[in-house]
Amino acid sequence: MTRQCVTPSDVRREEASAEKAALAAAEDQSSRSSTRKIAAPGRTPDGYLDRFLKYIPSEVIVIYVTVLGLLGAETPRYWQWVAYGICQVGTPLFLWQAGGVTKWRQLVLATISFFVWASTTQGPFQSIEGWNAIWIAVFLPLYTFAVPFIQADNGKDGSDASTNS
Repeated sequence: MTRQCVTPSDVRREEASAEKAALAAAEDQSSRSSTRKIAAPGRTPDGYLDRFLKYIPSEVIVIYVTVLGLLGAETPRYWQWVAYGICQVGTPLFLWQAGGVTKWRQLVLATISFFVWASTTQGPFQSIEGWNAIWIAVFLPLYTFAVPFIQADNGKDGSDASTNS
């Protein structure tokens, strides 16, 4: 499984592309004696669970929680904020470079997801006056449940700049 979300628009574009290729091959076959067939791609749009797994940047969350644990409670908050900042900025970069994600909406959702998950830890957010960990703890499961209902299409037609030709 790749980290890039597959939307219904992606599947429609791939099917249209495969159909064009099949028509071109059929025309080519009529001029040749070849019996080669081009199969349509068998991909289906990601379901709820697939999007759930792709929108939550678990690799970055694990790194962040591990770094916080290594820093310990006695470490100045400054270093906890540095760790958070690096991981927050690193989330879309990691997904783009290592995960091959090119859909900006998916990158934004994953970056927001990291913030929501990181804010529930005993990290630097506890130092913000008025920060209420209970509200965040209630918001986390609601957000985690709701975010996979969002499709990662980038436009009205679901077009993605990286897949348009």
